[in-house]
Parts: sequence; structure tokens; C-alpha cells
Amino acid sequence: MRCRHVALGVGLLMAACGAQAGQDLLAGWHAAAAHDPTYAAARAGRDAGQSKSDQAKALWRPAVVAGANLGWASQTTHTSGASFEAPGFGASSDVAFKTNVDSGRAQGWSLMLQQPLINADRTASSSQLTLQAQLADVQWHQAQQALILKVSKAHFDVLGARAALKAAQSEQAAAGRALGEATERFQTGGVPVTAVHDAQARQDMVAAQVLAAQDTLDLSNAAYFDITGLPAEQAVDLPTSADLAQTLAPLDEWLARAQADNPQVLQARLAAELARADVARHGALAGATLDLVARASDDRIQGNGPYASGSDNARSSSATRWVGVQLNVPLFTGGMRSSQERESIALADKAQSNSEAVRIEVSRQTRAAWLAVSTGVARVRALAQARLSAGKRLDASRTGFEVGDRTVLDLLDAEREVQTVDVNLQQARHAVLLGRLNLAAACGGLDEAVLRDVNQALAEQGLP
Repeated sequence: MRCRHVALGVGLLMAACGAQAGQDLLAGWHAAAAHDPTYAAARAGRDAGQSKSDQAKALWRPAVVAGANLGWASQTTHTSGASFEAPGFGASSDVAFKTNVDSGRAQGWSLMLQQPLINADRTASSSQLTLQAQLADVQWHQAQQALILKVSKAHFDVLGARAALKAAQSEQAAAGRALGEATERFQTGGVPVTAVHDAQARQDMVAAQVLAAQDTLDLSNAAYFDITGLPAEQAVDLPTSADLAQTLAPLDEWLARAQADNPQVLQARLAAELARADVARHGALAGATLDLVARASDDRIQGNGPYASGSDNARSSSATRWVGVQLNVPLFTGGMRSSQERESIALADKAQSNSEAVRIEVSRQTRAAWLAVSTGVARVRALAQARLSAGKRLDASRTGFEVGDRTVLDLLDAEREVQTVDVNLQQARHAVLLGRLNLAAACGGLDEAVLRDVNQALAEQGLP
């Protein structure tokens, strides 16, 4: 608990520094851990789940119940056919005894200790509680991974939206320059009027794209702020010099790790075990239970009675002390237990099928994440080469337009290709880093250490 508070304190300090120096993935994660309500709810769920282990142990501890009563009561007893014998009175048979207390003061106390010895229902319930505690830990771990991915995606969404807006603005500026050049050359007879119309149409279209890109950036900034509470304008960009290369283990190794440690797989597996434990619990309800029981009680009543020698002289008291074992055998429950058992068996089959479906889906996600990382760097390199080629094409189109070999649309198409490749290249770089995080999450290994390693790519631009 103390370590978590220290980590959150460090996160807030980094967030405060981020307002000046820029916010990387670690700063966003620390801020989100202290800010995101979904994460706070998951933390509370983990704390609640931890009590399940104590409850499982408590099922096998002795229960002690104390009771007391005080009030007004009437009591009448009648015994016939009894035998009576006392010194000086001889022996009498067929004797009747009557006692009566009217509106007397009644008081009493009781104390009982019960220690379960054999109880299949408690055994099954204890197993369920232990599994629920484990499930709470797994859910907490998944919530941590989910928040790291959520923050990272929001960060890269901001960067991607920035890149798209910058590209649209660059294309808009290029269209404006082309329109000016086409207008001047039309006035001197160098190009037909269609060139002016083409440039004007492209500029109008790109203006609409700039507005759409600005809306996307505003939404991405708002989403980042909702998660972290930090201004998205300070989110650090990924430098072009960042080294994205990474040596990956074979896919089969990652798939095996995912099946063993993925939080979704573990949750589905625990859910299936819980369902089977519920089947065992309903079956145990038909079994006998044996408890060690110790009881002590004392009850008294005093008041007026027709057989007392004076007022308020009628008394009755009883005391009990008992230690032994108590056997309970259920005989008939009206069919409720058997019906619930059939229901639990069907639910256990459902949970097992769900577990298998989750296992298959996690394998698919792991494979996709592995491919995103393994081929991502090659895709980045290919796009970087495409950017060089697009730049050369733009230079050639610009020269051709100046000498009349290229139309204004040829020039603007070349400019658009450059901006499109720039955006795709930026998105591919982001996809590599997100793929590394998704791959770690698929295997249940996404934590702050992994995030710090990925964050190094952002830090390579040398923040002050």
C-alpha cells in the first residue's frame, strides 16, 4: 500500500513537471492511475476481493453465540402420574404436580460454541471464496494493463491526429501556392484556365480536410485529458531518430506464455473452476454435517401464582450445560437442491465453453500483436523509403510544372502523396510501439517496466 502511494506521488510530481518539459508515456500513466475513475473502481474491487481469503478461513473457525433475554411472562406446568418420595412423608404414586406463574419477571442467558468438523458445503464454499480472491487479483492486474494500453493509445492518437492535421495544413499551403502560380501563368497565357479551376477545387477540398483533421485532434486531446487530467498539448512527440528495432522470441513461445498468463484466459479459467465448485457445493447440500457443540443456558421466571404461599413467591428456573457432537442429515428439500444442482452443472458447461472461446481469441490477439511488432519495423523502413521516393517525385513534378511538362493536378497529387506517406509513416511507428505493449499485455507481462522500455523511444529526443 505504501509503495502504491509513493508511486502515485511520483506520478503527480512527474505530471507537474510535464506541464513544462512535456508528458511522456510514464507521466501519462502515473497521472491516469491517480485520475481515472475506472481504475479507482478496479482498485476498490481488488481490496474487496482480498477479504475473500479471510472469509474462506473463517468458515472453519468456531462460531460463538451469546444471548440474553429480559421481560414478562406467564408459565403453567402440569405433571400427572408421577411418583413422590420425601423423608417423613413416605412414598406416594400417581401424584400430580402443578405450577403457575402469572405475569412474572423472566430473564435468562445462553452461550453456544459450534465448531464444524465435517461439512462438505463449507468445503466447497471455502474453495469458491479462495477462487474469488484469486479472480480479484487477476482482474486488478488486467485493469492495470488496460489502463497502460488506454493511456498509450490516447497518447499516440494525439500524435497521429497532430500528424494528420500538419499534413492537411501542408497540403493546403501547397494548394494555395499552386493556385497563385496557376493564376499568374494563366494571366500570361502559360496555362489554360482549367489549371486555375483545378487548383481552386483542390484548395477548397483540402480546406474541408483541415477542418476535419482539427476536429479529430480536438477529440483526441479531450480523450487524453479525460484519462490523465493533463493537457494533451504537452504530450511528447515520437522523434524520427527513435530506434524501434527489437529482437522477438518465436511466435510459439509467445502463444504459450499467453495461454499460461494472459489475464483474460486466467479469468475465464477461474470462472470455470468457480462454476465447478458451485456444482460441488450443491451436491454437498445433500450430505450430513457433523459439528462439535457446547451449550450453556439459564432461564428464570418469578411472579405470583395460585399455589405460592405469598405474593411474588412463585418461581421457576432451569439451567443447561451440554457438550457433544451434533449430526444433521437433510432428508428432503422439496426438489430445490436437485434443481439447483442441475442448473449449476449447465452453468459449469457454459463457463468451460466460454473459457475455450477466450483461449482461442487470446491466441488470435497474441498472433496479431506479434506480427505487428515483427513486421512493423520492416514496414516503417519501407515507408521511409517510400517517403524518399515521394519527395523525388514531388521535386520532379514541381520542375515539370514550371517548364510545362506537368499539370497543376500532377503537382498537387505529388504533394498529397508526400503528406499521405508522412502520416502513414508516423502511424506505422506508433503501431510498432503499441504492438510491443499489446504483445506484453497478451502474455500478462505489461507493467511499468515494459512501459518504461517503450517510453525510451519518446525520451530519445532529449527532454530537458
